[in-house]
Amino acid sequence: MDQQDYFILWSVYLCAAFVLLLASIFFTGFLWRFLKEPIVIIVAILLFYPILIDPEKGQYAPAIAVMAMDFLMHVGDHQVEIANDLFYKIEMVLIAYFIFAIFIRSPVEIVARKWWQSRRKKSQEDHAPEDVMQQDVTLQANEKL
Repeated sequence: MDQQDYFILWSVYLCAAFVLLLASIFFTGFLWRFLKEPIVIIVAILLFYPILIDPEKGQYAPAIAVMAMDFLMHVGDHQVEIANDLFYKIEMVLIAYFIFAIFIRSPVEIVARKWWQSRRKKSQEDHAPEDVMQQDVTLQANEKL
């Protein structure tokens, strides 16, 4: 396989993996946010994490595909090594995600929600006196009739 075939195969795989990632986002859409996002992260790591298959040529292949082919064709004993590497990457990325979600995103969302509620309350207070004045005018007009 020459370099051009290698790039074509990677392009086809990346397009298919991106479609699968979008499908996972779609099918987890009904889940709670803090459950949905880790699932999508795990799917992204499984789909897009490459592993070195030929050190001399510097060729990589998707880790999950290499592991599946080793398992299905009963060749090579790289399954445990690849699975260990994948679980390590998943663990590190999920730890980073939870640190981000708990210590950065949640406080920002709380502050933004309070700001938005105070702004909504202020806009309701600004519109409330007009409504009261309009009701007083209609009451006075009804009393005169």
